[in-house]
Amino acid sequence: MKKAILFSLFALVTTIYLLSCAKEKSFETGSNGTPAAGAIQKDAQGNCLPPNIMGTYYTTKALGDTNYVEILVNITKTGSYKVKTDLQNGYSFADSGYFSATGMQSIKLKGAGTPILPITSDFTVVLNDTSTCSFAITALDGTAVVTDPNNDPNAWSFSDTLISRNGPIDTAYIRTDGNFQLQGSLQNHPDSLMSIVFVLPSGQITPGTYNTLNSAAFDYGRIDATNNFTNVYHSGPDNGNPYQMTLTIASYDASTHIMQGTFSGKTAITAQSPKYMTISNGKFKARVTP
Repeated sequence: MKKAILFSLFALVTTIYLLSCAKEKSFETGSNGTPAAGAIQKDAQGNCLPPNIMGTYYTTKALGDTNYVEILVNITKTGSYKVKTDLQNGYSFADSGYFSATGMQSIKLKGAGTPILPITSDFTVVLNDTSTCSFAITALDGTAVVTDPNNDPNAWSFSDTLISRNGPIDTAYIRTDGNFQLQGSLQNHPDSLMSIVFVLPSGQITPGTYNTLNSAAFDYGRIDATNNFTNVYHSGPDNGNPYQMTLTIASYDASTHIMQGTFSGKTAITAQSPKYMTISNGKFKARVTP
């Protein structure tokens, strides 16, 4: 009798356990386990649309947050997605997630790896192992990067009270909010970053003088292993006087997309506020992403 009762209890516990596992598995899979349906938007030649290629690509320099590609997809059924490219010249792009709505969607493919050769590479993009398109990126020779904004089409430099600093411009573009931003790393120090933001009058690059009290911002700082940015120097509308800088867009060529400018003034030292640093001889020349 006791054996029969024990056996019945064991069977009941086993059944409950199996049912709970089945429910847990169903819950974890859910709708996210159903692949989305749709197609990458492309032209007659199979090129991705738009695509929006962001960042500058150099040999010997690992891709970072500023290196990504945006593509358009037309989703006809919601669900999970995986988008990736093949590996070309030492680097690739990928993204994954879930589409909760149908229609046109933008996907941001994040770059990974380090370009090996200064060549143009053709990447093939695949959405959920079905729809494909392609795009091309040219990697520049990182060993021959000139960081003199007087000569190089993508470079910046400035001097502070202690030292002169310079490096390549990694990205320069008009943001979705209509303002312009350029970012550049310090030569041979990828953990350092310089950033300038211009508040544009009409979402168009307009030569003129901008001030960090109301129409511009300047930052220089460090990036840690988890890509968190910490300001060392900062000047913006939140600083007010006396920490203000003057930034000038000297020229912009709409045909070559080359923009040149200067900057100088006082910037707060974040770690030692309210002390400041004087920035002088600031220059930049950037090829703006159309």
